[in-house]
Amino acid sequence: MQFEIKTLVSTPLATNNYLIVGESFVAMVEATATVEQIKRVIGERKLDAVFLTHSHFDHASNLENILKTFDAKCYMHKKCYEKIVHHEKQFYGDRAFSVEGCEDKINFVRDGDEIEVGGEKFLCFQTPGHTDDSMSFVAQDNIFVGDLIFRGGVGRTDLPTGNELDEIKSINKVLSFPKNFNIYPGHGEKTMVGEELSLWGIE
Repeated sequence: MQFEIKTLVSTPLATNNYLIVGESFVAMVEATATVEQIKRVIGERKLDAVFLTHSHFDHASNLENILKTFDAKCYMHKKCYEKIVHHEKQFYGDRAFSVEGCEDKINFVRDGDEIEVGGEKFLCFQTPGHTDDSMSFVAQDNIFVGDLIFRGGVGRTDLPTGNELDEIKSINKVLSFPKNFNIYPGHGEKTMVGEELSLWGIE
């Protein structure tokens, strides 16, 4: 099944929101794009699913609005949901956000889960390091990694629940995919497994 990947950049931190647009489905990774940005790409089509890599405000701050507007399902780690509901106000203050009224749309995923959206399979795997709730998602030869890996760099581990050793393990997990797999980061340009291996001096 073929699909297109459209990038919507939003928020002051220039977060990449990815729309995966197929013939029979539309899915999204991250949730800070505005409803207007999304509609400019998909028109009157339904947004079927939102995949959230982690709970930071620059990846999830518009989740409630998106879920209510499009009546989409959302997939995230259980810890991600718990942080949004209970903890993020302490961390973000005025930038805090919620998913109030969307509880029935939230679905928890674990390492190794496969989610089918309109006939397309999305593999979910846990990639802690940047945060302990971080997940990555694979559709065909495309890996959506949040803030784990950037082109020529890696994500921060000095924020709450970050862990450098976990991040190294998670990076190795992503870089074990075939070299021709695309890596779509939360910020900046996309890269490929083979390109990042070369930068690390691994053939």
